[in-house]
Amino acid sequence: MMSGNSSSSPTATRAWTYSSRDPASAAIAFPLTRGFLYYSAPELARMIKTAREINDFMPGAVTREIEEKCRGMKNPTIAILGLSYKPDIDDLRESPAIDVVKKLITDSSLNIIIVEPHIGELPDSLKALPGLKLTNDPASAIEEADVIALLVAHWQFYGMSKKAIEEKRDRIIDATGIWHDILKPGC
Repeated sequence: MMSGNSSSSPTATRAWTYSSRDPASAAIAFPLTRGFLYYSAPELARMIKTAREINDFMPGAVTREIEEKCRGMKNPTIAILGLSYKPDIDDLRESPAIDVVKKLITDSSLNIIIVEPHIGELPDSLKALPGLKLTNDPASAIEEADVIALLVAHWQFYGMSKKAIEEKRDRIIDATGIWHDILKPGC
């Protein structure tokens, strides 16, 4: 029986080799593979193209939803919960949450508290931007914020105070769905 890692395997590829050694490396390689598949055979990759278009649209859509919640507020404070590419990691590469922050901070009247438990400092792309503060304390960020945007489902955000979330229900955007049961009407 041949292993997927075997160079003698007729189906072995570099992407297969990466994913069979370490599943996390496949996640890193997938954007490259996805792009290669689309550009080499676009007529066969419509679903990949559609998924890419939706993913590219989402940071703008989330930003507009946050801005709508801020409408009418003077110098609102926004808590951005999660900045990484996916839950429970410190990898910020290709993170849509960074795009959301960059779009929001163009409005100089906003103050943004970023809660990212897996990093110790803001990435270089955000360090020089005014009005940003990094913390690892989601409870105080929620308490201080006028609007809360849950962008990454880190495990630290699952156990948040139900009462604190309910009190700000109308000013929360949950892009992850982990607070769905708390935020739905009638709960």
